[in-house]
Amino acid sequence: MKKSVILLLIVLPVFLFSENFKYLYFKGNRTFDNTTLYEALGFKLPSLILFWKKRAVKIDPKTVPLLKESLKGFYEIKGFYKTKIIPLENNDSIIFQIEENRPVIVNKIDIKSDFPIKNLILLKKGDRFQADLFIKSKQKIKKELLKEGFCSYDLKAKALVDLEKREADLIFHLKKDGICKFGKVTIKGLESINKKIVKEYLKFKEGDKYNIDKIKESYNSLYSLGVFSSVLIEEKEKINNIVNYLISLKERKKKIKLKTGIGYETNLGTRAFFKWEEYNFRGNAKKLSFFLKHSKKEKVIKNNFFKPLVFSLKNKNFHLKNEIGYSFFDYNSYKEKKFFEKIHLFTNINKQLFDIGFGIENIKIDEVENLCNIKEGNFLLIYPFLEYEKDKRDSKLNPKKGYYLNSKIEGGIKEIGSESTYLKWESEIRVIHTFKENLTAAIKGKLGLIKELEKSLPTSKLFFAGGAYSNRAYGYHKLYATDSKCEDVGGKTMIDLSFEIDKPIYKNIIGALFFDSTLLSKDSLDFSTDFVNSIGFGIRYLTQIGPIKVDMGFNIKDPSINAIHFLIGQSF
Repeated sequence: MKKSVILLLIVLPVFLFSENFKYLYFKGNRTFDNTTLYEALGFKLPSLILFWKKRAVKIDPKTVPLLKESLKGFYEIKGFYKTKIIPLENNDSIIFQIEENRPVIVNKIDIKSDFPIKNLILLKKGDRFQADLFIKSKQKIKKELLKEGFCSYDLKAKALVDLEKREADLIFHLKKDGICKFGKVTIKGLESINKKIVKEYLKFKEGDKYNIDKIKESYNSLYSLGVFSSVLIEEKEKINNIVNYLISLKERKKKIKLKTGIGYETNLGTRAFFKWEEYNFRGNAKKLSFFLKHSKKEKVIKNNFFKPLVFSLKNKNFHLKNEIGYSFFDYNSYKEKKFFEKIHLFTNINKQLFDIGFGIENIKIDEVENLCNIKEGNFLLIYPFLEYEKDKRDSKLNPKKGYYLNSKIEGGIKEIGSESTYLKWESEIRVIHTFKENLTAAIKGKLGLIKELEKSLPTSKLFFAGGAYSNRAYGYHKLYATDSKCEDVGGKTMIDLSFEIDKPIYKNIIGALFFDSTLLSKDSLDFSTDFVNSIGFGIRYLTQIGPIKVDMGFNIKDPSINAIHFLIGQSF
């Protein structure tokens, strides 16, 4: 009853006075558009997709004095200290008549520093003075100092504003101290997890040069284990530029996590998945998980087990991951069933992943439509593998700059039971950079080589191209190598290149133009075949889980060959 009364008191005024609400408009604003002014007042306009809705917001006339002062404050922060705002009211609207007047201009910038800060100051001589950019400049200088290891410094930053002359003189005086280092780390709050595991997932250790980014990376690393509900890394004390830290942790009480979903992929059609995970399985941050995926073309059931800090070798800590499962895939011209197991031992050294392991795959290929190039039967492959990865992108979800490297090699060996003796090597590089105009350029290159030494590999182990991550004029695995006798041949040599330019269109909506080029040869180390080139365009919508992407690609020589791709996630 009490809750109902409270709800009535909140909702009733809306019904009683909603007819008095009026549309708010702006007039005379030259420097800032209407959308910016609405957002400055805390309002959000309807999306452009809702084209039938009016591009304005309704307000209660009683809030006009408060909104007027808020808008005046916004103009002052942006350098307009003499702005006049006059509210005008009629039957159904309120208009803020704005007279911006001349802004305050940066007259000079006095810099005295023993650390390079000129490029960190976001204001230049002759710019309109903006208080928020002045504050951000100070924050940027402090962040760069901490990033370079200077945790002790004396920064004096002032803005002397002369309203009569409409000028601002800026002062940035900085004197840094010596380089700081990480000191002793104290860990508290652990119940079932060894401290060694926590220290392994920290991105700094005692004696390292101080870097504020390593603190942020340590937060992400510790949370990635999935076993902590709370992580707090705080400075305990600083003595002679040695910074000691206290890490307070709280282990997650709810260990089991379930995830289900239904989605759609251009390559697979409608799909459903189910995932069961138990974090901190029997203590020490171990993880056990089961994964199921079902679609018309693909079915997967997989079990993963992860155990951190299995052993140390020359001060390098190794972790264990075991994957075992079954998969089915319909490649249209044949069907593949596979039982597999992979054992990984991996370590991270300076943001570089080194993964060494052993794989077993029992592959059955049947229902082949074209026996000319695809062999039916069972294939048992047993192989060791090695993988290297280095990720220097600024974000995995929506990267704006940096690069990514990956290289892996596997080799089947008849002497240990493999039916085929072979070598397979794949390498990939991605480079991404954003320019001042918010124009983002990305390049991706893949190289793949296969050498069969004894008996042939199953077709699914060869190279095919096409799809959302490859040549986008073709569907998934629809671009084949060429052969004088057969069609739809898997390749043993592949070069797959992509170049893309992205530019914001409106808020979180990004437009893209791309060029893809692919070389596929049926023979090993054969680079004499022609590249297949395609161009296209796409739309991206940025979300917290990564971009939602729609691309359409066309073969340059034959535009009738084209494909549309839908993807959730990053491909660069």
